[in-house]
Amino acid sequence: MAQIWEDRRQAGAVAAWASARECEYDSRLLTERIHAQILAAGSASGKDAPTLLDTVPRTLQGLAGWLRESTARSSSGILLCLDDIGFHPDLADEIEDFMLAAPADVEIVAATTAGIGFARIAARRQLREVRADALAFTFDEAKAVARGEPGTLIPEPDVHTLWKRTQGWGEPLCILLQAASTDEATVGRLVVERVTGRDSDLDRYFRSAILASLPSEVREFCIRASILGPISADYFNHVFGRSDGAYVIEKLSAERMLLHPTG
Repeated sequence: MAQIWEDRRQAGAVAAWASARECEYDSRLLTERIHAQILAAGSASGKDAPTLLDTVPRTLQGLAGWLRESTARSSSGILLCLDDIGFHPDLADEIEDFMLAAPADVEIVAATTAGIGFARIAARRQLREVRADALAFTFDEAKAVARGEPGTLIPEPDVHTLWKRTQGWGEPLCILLQAASTDEATVGRLVVERVTGRDSDLDRYFRSAILASLPSEVREFCIRASILGPISADYFNHVFGRSDGAYVIEKLSAERMLLHPTG
């Protein structure tokens, strides 16, 4: 989504990016933030900002109508990025209604959670789905990133090993490439063959960027489950005297993609 957003902005589009989660899954607040960002981006671009007198839409359907009139007055393309829709089917339905009502020349990118999609748009063959594995770097992209790292040149076989080890996922791959390219790169900091507890940069990233962002009950589940190896809801509930194992496992699997099914 970030790449699409930046590419369209560079091409002169008026772009807005709003998170449903940050709007507390309130469709009115989501509408107001999108509207405000379109006006601000249009004004900052120096082109014809989409305007509709003093009307401020209060609903997503109202926003669709505002966009229909605005795009007829504006020469700028419009891109809307709707992020963090999550497990809120009612809001997802409202967003799909909005997407169907919006003008065809307004581009909309939406990040949903596994299991929540836009069936009516898909039925019209207007949906292009990007799955998680499409976000990983290819080996050629990993080599390009490695060439851009300052410091020691990383041999291509090592880049390939790190790329396979991280499965091309951007953040951990960049962390390890950076560690490999600095003067401080040692066997202790960079274990090429496999991930271990000695990878201090990965450990720091996991703790600060992933664990710290989880709700407290989910974080507690992760910490407890880490001593069990492969887990199931029944196994977790039995060991720790809990009853919410299935709920948390589903949440981590679908919403955060932190768990991987085995067997």
